[in-house]
Amino acid sequence: MNGLAGLKRIDTVELSQDTLTIIHLIRKELSEQFEELGVYVSDRRWQKAAQLLKASAFFNNRKVTNHSDTLLLRYCLWTTEANREEVERIVNTAIEESGFSPEVSLAELDRKKDELDKEINVEVFYQNDVYETHNIKGKDYYKAKITFRYKTGYYNDYKETTRTFYIPVSKMKSREAFKPLDSNGNELTGYTCTFDGQGSCDVKITGLEGRYDSEAHFTPKILCSKGQKKQNVNSRLIDALKNEVKELKQTLRITLELCEAKQSEYMANLYSPFVSEQSCNIALNGINQQISDLKLRIKDCDRLKGLCSA
Repeated sequence: MNGLAGLKRIDTVELSQDTLTIIHLIRKELSEQFEELGVYVSDRRWQKAAQLLKASAFFNNRKVTNHSDTLLLRYCLWTTEANREEVERIVNTAIEESGFSPEVSLAELDRKKDELDKEINVEVFYQNDVYETHNIKGKDYYKAKITFRYKTGYYNDYKETTRTFYIPVSKMKSREAFKPLDSNGNELTGYTCTFDGQGSCDVKITGLEGRYDSEAHFTPKILCSKGQKKQNVNSRLIDALKNEVKELKQTLRITLELCEAKQSEYMANLYSPFVSEQSCNIALNGINQQISDLKLRIKDCDRLKGLCSA
């Protein structure tokens, strides 16, 4: 085979999608670190690098490049001894993080799973504590029925009095002092209330029997706690969410099966005389991690299904 014929045959080798993904990751990282590393790779140089990858695949009797070919980029992108090790690290990281380029977008599947997770939790579980409240003139209030205990002027003589009043729900997140209301919505001037930032309220009352003061503590009654399952869940919506989770899980399973099948085929053609076995294992680490991550995503779908049935 003469040189010209050989070059023509090398040109028939295709750059795989996995290879293009790795090149994209490397170019992106080199661009972001240009000021620090000073490494500029021209389009012409990238073309020569691509030709090198094709040649590697060709002499390994492959018609398509793979991860082992891209390991050669470690030797043709650095410009000085000062940046050689960092460029090699960038190439290794890109190869290890790329895995396979699946037919579906894993980022899109993750986005879909996160949306389902959020929607299921919103529909099935209380996102915040739900308190017992009362409406007065269009606004919500906590009803406080508190027994104040106060010491009179006599020796060890204590008295008690029970008062009922209403505390604005809007004040719960504030630490500012305020006045409660009576059942008609009128402000009670003899009281001073302050929430402690933890959901409870300190109440001070002045002028008991005309001259005595007292303090008490009030915590609004929780009807339903955050994370508790709702009682009246829309069953049709939950069934629809279950089906979406089922479809997502099926897509992930198909993707996993394709990656595992590709892994078996890939391992048979991964190792190359042009790079060490240890270097080739860098690519395998990324592929194995991708498969492991897919299995975790599938397992997480089972968790989402369980939430729908909680």
